[in-house]
Amino acid sequence: MEADTRVQPLNIRGFLFFALTGLGLLVLQTTVQTWIDPWGYGPDFCFLMVLYIGVNVPVMWGAVLASVLGYFRDAAGAGVFGMHAGLFLVAFVVVALVRKKLDPAAPWYQALFVLSFAIGTGAMTQLAYYFLNRPLRFEPANWFSPMILFLISSLVTAVIGPMFFWLLDQFRPRTAARSERE
Repeated sequence: MEADTRVQPLNIRGFLFFALTGLGLLVLQTTVQTWIDPWGYGPDFCFLMVLYIGVNVPVMWGAVLASVLGYFRDAAGAGVFGMHAGLFLVAFVVVALVRKKLDPAAPWYQALFVLSFAIGTGAMTQLAYYFLNRPLRFEPANWFSPMILFLISSLVTAVIGPMFFWLLDQFRPRTAARSERE
């Protein structure tokens, strides 16, 4: 069994980079994005970060990062406290299990990858709300049905995904621990 070359050991600088980038994206998503797109059609940057971490970060550190980002997202008022932490952790674990079979270099493949996970996680969110007997809250200004809103948001996230992954790949060499030979 050959090792996955994308997953490098993570040093503290790399961990802090992913943690601070995730928090910055959370702030962007909960403040600036709501001013630009008040109806909720924009991309889910936190979810994109979880997918990127799932592909590139070792399992132990990635699970911690995904869970913490989910808890902070819930604390920012995104729903039932702990739900996003669980959903992000499940999404991370699934990506970590299948990451050897992924081709992260092809942009069309990345978009399809992000779209499939966005729809899957959205379905898990709907299921969680169903079991909690809580109706989903949507802005009254939306004249589209909640399903159309969800699909448009998933498509926008999928379109932004390859650009987001490329941007984080530019910083990736600085986040990995150096080998003893270097």
